[in-house]
Amino acid sequence: MVRVYRVLARWPRDLPGAACREETKFMGKASSTLQLLAALCGVLLSFCAGSQGITQISKAVQVGRVTWIESMALESIAQIAKGYEAYYTLAATTGPNSLVYAPVDHTLDPPIVGAFAAVPDLGAEAGFGAIDSFAVDNVSGAYFFAHESGLWGGTLTPGSLRQYAGGAVGGRILVQDRTLVYTTGNAVHFGQIDRATGFYADGPVSPATLFGTGPYLIAGNPANKHVYFYDMDREIFRSSVPLASFTAITTFESIALPVAVQVATWSAFGIGPDGRLFLGGQTGGESPTSVVAFTDGDDGNGWTVVDTGVPGGAGRTIEWAGLPEAYEIYFGRAASVFKGDEGTWEAIPRGAKSEPVPDDGVVRRDAYNPKMLYITTASGLAVSFDRGETLESLSIGGEGEGEGEGEGEGEGEGEGEGEGEGEGE
Repeated sequence: MVRVYRVLARWPRDLPGAACREETKFMGKASSTLQLLAALCGVLLSFCAGSQGITQISKAVQVGRVTWIESMALESIAQIAKGYEAYYTLAATTGPNSLVYAPVDHTLDPPIVGAFAAVPDLGAEAGFGAIDSFAVDNVSGAYFFAHESGLWGGTLTPGSLRQYAGGAVGGRILVQDRTLVYTTGNAVHFGQIDRATGFYADGPVSPATLFGTGPYLIAGNPANKHVYFYDMDREIFRSSVPLASFTAITTFESIALPVAVQVATWSAFGIGPDGRLFLGGQTGGESPTSVVAFTDGDDGNGWTVVDTGVPGGAGRTIEWAGLPEAYEIYFGRAASVFKGDEGTWEAIPRGAKSEPVPDDGVVRRDAYNPKMLYITTASGLAVSFDRGETLESLSIGGEGEGEGEGEGEGEGEGEGEGEGEGEGE
């Protein structure tokens, strides 16, 4: 059976190239011999690959290794009315294009991830270099990231990138309920994000003071709305009040880390939907495995340490998907089917198919579809439509060119990808 996959690359009307958007249909009627030959080549390539995956025709994007992923589900009707899609995937890279993005079409099953392009103002010409991590605001469609020169942010509108703060912005940034939180030294800055423009400004009673060492990994607790600051391999700080009640005199209580001599380092920190705190690390030695610790209390006395048994190093994120009473946990190459408990961990992908292989990087669930995961791999980025049972590679960068919409086709059980060759470093 021949299956046809549509790849959507619909751009906001005010972005460059929108005026010359072209729809290419592989199975449609060719208007010229050249179009017909190109279509037949696409069919043959996908057929030979036995594609059941995503075939992409993308404009050339120069990327290196993917360092961070975020999924955005725009809640702003005004933004969508301007021509923006409702859903996007964004990825930070070590290549010349610091931040790239692609639209996601959730009207199809499985969803379709469109062609990636450089985020306006953060392409190769901007010269920003690698972005370690970033955060997004679903209401305004804004993104924010820490750079060696300070705090920066913008939207998908060209010319919107701006510097919000200078100096050393340490660790990671948190966006929770339209409020941005970041640190400079031991100062905890916080303020509202404008729902229409994505503009951020420090609040009138910001900053608070945190007496740690830093840099900090920041996470919001979905259960109690407090904010937690993980001071790497030292301790965790919990805010005395929910984020909405932050002031300059907000205090932070210390939570001790678990005692686990077999763990070389705790590299990741996250919080489940029920308020369970998670740390992720790895064992030492020549054959390390991923280790996770969790606690349901805020006193640091009830940590449970679980060796997942999954070979590999320590991932950068701890992600969850599901309901508070029964959710899955994802850390690096490992996945737990029930809240991180012992005996519930497996390697990703969990099905019989073993490719592509995740690296010890980032896992993010889709902002709209909790069954859909984005996972970094040694060669770039992969997507799962079934909670990590199977993975399909996503083409982000290369030398192949094209824009608009494309379709690929194929049959069989293999995996096919339409992607250019080479990556920019």
